[in-house]
Amino acid sequence: MQETVRHISANDLHEFMRQGTSLNLVDVRSPDEFNSHHVSGSANLPLDKLNGCSVTELLGNEAGKNQPLFLMCASGKRS
Repeated sequence: MQETVRHISANDLHEFMRQGTSLNLVDVRSPDEFNSHHVSGSANLPLDKLNGCSVTELLGNEAGKNQPLFLMCASGKRS
């Protein structure tokens, strides 16, 4: 399996979502930050809990295999 990591802008992600692209969106901010505001359809998995097992537990075994997996935060530094 080939894995690729790349950075995209918030505008690019918005365009993917606007086009109806099927994707997994994980917000790595704290629960308090996530609860104050978040992108509709995103899942919260704080950065200190982020690992392969936690992503699989949250999204299922197919997470990131057939759909892109995007990580996001407020500034882009944590994700």
